[in-house]
Amino acid sequence: MDKIDWCNDRKAAGGYFNNALYRVTANQPMHSDPDVVFAKVVIIGRSYSAAVTRGAGQLPTDAETEEDRSLNTFIAKSISNNSKWIDKKISYINNYDNLTINNIFDIVDFHRKFDDLIIKSIKIWRKDNNIISKKDVSSRSSFCSKYLHFHAPMHFFIMDSIAQRRLKEIMVGKNGRWPNTVWPEGWQAETETDYARFSLRMLDHAKRHYPNGWTPRLIDGHLLGYIKP
Repeated sequence: MDKIDWCNDRKAAGGYFNNALYRVTANQPMHSDPDVVFAKVVIIGRSYSAAVTRGAGQLPTDAETEEDRSLNTFIAKSISNNSKWIDKKISYINNYDNLTINNIFDIVDFHRKFDDLIIKSIKIWRKDNNIISKKDVSSRSSFCSKYLHFHAPMHFFIMDSIAQRRLKEIMVGKNGRWPNTVWPEGWQAETETDYARFSLRMLDHAKRHYPNGWTPRLIDGHLLGYIKP
């Protein structure tokens, strides 16, 4: 497949709105500047209904509040403090031509580590701000898939509840049940996450239904209906 200009190819990106988001990360791909990271976290999270702050504080909302801004700022600084390994890993993954069974471990394992960093950051922020909640900090897997996708469009599938439901309907039927996941040999248990399971299923779907080539964006567009087959 020819290299795609995600910033300008409206059809491949699934519309101009996504072109604009791809431009944000193409213009500022690195993570050393916390102000830049803050902007990317907020723009991508809110644009895709996956605000990283949702349910983390005392207010059950992702609306712009002092609490919401405080947490986004804290998360941005945490990511920035880890920019060396984050940027190195994104660059390494982008050197792959595309997503395959041979490199999917690197991709989902990095997603797991990025998610773990955000979860840890939210827990520290809660403690520092004396925020007590009965709910533990849940995975930000959907946000991470979307955020990382815009930094490596050929390598990260976009995961949310709609894509998961539509994939299930296609692969096993609306009332069907997924078979037990067969994990590739050599994978550690800690990498056997929901996102890893989803990515393996999406890769299987791509092999079955896209013999002439595919991208994570194309499949997501077909599942959600904003790109027509």
